[in-house]
Amino acid sequence: FGYVNNPKTRNIEPHPTNSRIIVKAFKEYAKGTHTLGTIADFLADHGITTHGKPPAKSSVAKMLTHRVYIGFTHHKGEWYDGSFAPIISPTLFEAVQKMLAKKSRPRKQTEKYQFPFTGFARCGECGSMITAQYATNRFGTKYTYYRCTKKKGVCHQKYLSAFGLTS
Repeated sequence: FGYVNNPKTRNIEPHPTNSRIIVKAFKEYAKGTHTLGTIADFLADHGITTHGKPPAKSSVAKMLTHRVYIGFTHHKGEWYDGSFAPIISPTLFEAVQKMLAKKSRPRKQTEKYQFPFTGFARCGECGSMITAQYATNRFGTKYTYYRCTKKKGVCHQKYLSAFGLTS
């Protein structure tokens, strides 16, 4: 967003109005007084919407971290100098990256479940791998069940509790 294709030069160039809005959004976020949500509202106030609504916060975050705005292009997993004019300066881009890092919160780690019989056991009927899951009864007791993944087609094997495996 912010660039327009130029078929004559076979390249992209900054859009006359949208590129200015992008620069304003970067400058506002670099101040540190805005969140991703308020920048989305800022973009919506300036006519940048998705289906009539402000852009999603994830879209704003992607926009604020995209290196194309400082003149780089991405090809096969690597960044190269682009042959087009950048919209923002590298110093403004770095200021926004620092503000994003400052405001970011670490993701909560999901609980790692330890299922001892997964990874090496296969179903006796169809040959698919065995997977495990927890089930909690109405009293809050957690039970482990093992079952066929049924990746190789129809399988009529039932669930097997961990208690049934160990006894």
